[in-house]
Amino acid sequence: MANIYDMTDTWDSGATTYTSIKMDVTDTASAAGSKLLDLQVGGTPKATIDEDGKLTLTGDIDVGTNKLYFSNVFATTSDLPTAANYHGMFAHVDAEGAAYFAHDGNWEKLALHGEVGVAGPTGPEGPTGPAGAEGPTGTTGPEGPTGPAGAEGPTGPAGAEGPTGPAGATGTAGATGPAGAEGPTGPAGATGTAGATGPAGATGTAGATGPAGAEGPTGPAGAEGPTGPAGAEGPTGPAGPATTEIGGTQVDIRKAKIEVPTTDVDLGGDARLYSVATTGITLTMDDTTLSEGDIVTIYANGFDVTIEQDATDGFDTVKIDGTTAAHIGNVTVANGTVATISVISDTAGSSFAVITGQGVS
Repeated sequence: MANIYDMTDTWDSGATTYTSIKMDVTDTASAAGSKLLDLQVGGTPKATIDEDGKLTLTGDIDVGTNKLYFSNVFATTSDLPTAANYHGMFAHVDAEGAAYFAHDGNWEKLALHGEVGVAGPTGPEGPTGPAGAEGPTGTTGPEGPTGPAGAEGPTGPAGAEGPTGPAGATGTAGATGPAGAEGPTGPAGATGTAGATGPAGATGTAGATGPAGAEGPTGPAGAEGPTGPAGAEGPTGPAGPATTEIGGTQVDIRKAKIEVPTTDVDLGGDARLYSVATTGITLTMDDTTLSEGDIVTIYANGFDVTIEQDATDGFDTVKIDGTTAAHIGNVTVANGTVATISVISDTAGSSFAVITGQGVS
């Protein structure tokens, strides 16, 4: 049978009953899964009609603002399908004369309107009944804990002095007390008469030479001489090196390339200065585009700037200057501040960079 892609037909007779698509199958033997219609997308059935005329869809039936007419009547509750397979389905069971809906793996019966009573109005309040007899006294409860001690009362007045008792017996002599402190030194005695002058002593050896005296202050600077004529300009020297070694790492010391990004960008290598003057900009660090020795400077020119790690090729370790632990997550450069990224290593698996700056967090 030829494939069906696009067909047209013309109906032009009011006396003729037309049929656009018809297939009459003579079923003398077929498997249980045989289908009259099997519409698939990518090998997956989306709409099928089996040999009993049962329509199975994998999507919704959307009739818009039109009506959907169907009969969903089952003779008895035993004829209902498995509730767990049709959660939310409504059905009418003829033998019960009631509606059921499938919920939580069970068929729940809905009450008929006549089976649900309606509360009547509240009647008037009845008279107050007589007071009940007083019940017997309950048993005495256990004694409560002792309360805290009350505050001490004020001291009473002193009693009258009693009569003097008889003199006690003389006690034994006490032990000798410690010696008293030494008294002050008396005045110096008068100077005695001078003794006779003794013979002159022998001349002693010469003493060692003393250290050199401190250097005197520098005299005032002489007047500046007149400026000589400018010398002839020398030839231009060869270009200096593009990098220099700092701590065993080649660092780019050329003039920074200035970039003003207006969208999110991956940070470039060499020596670059990013002046970010647009809100919401995110700069991404990638150890495949940044190389060992690169120095990247970022100026937050009007807004905070976010620095993140590339999801696949981000640096393995990033530290903020002044900390010993590795930083986890994004880094923020505060508005009006400058941050510098120094790439220490771009080796895959152990790439390492340090971010410095007062506004870095």
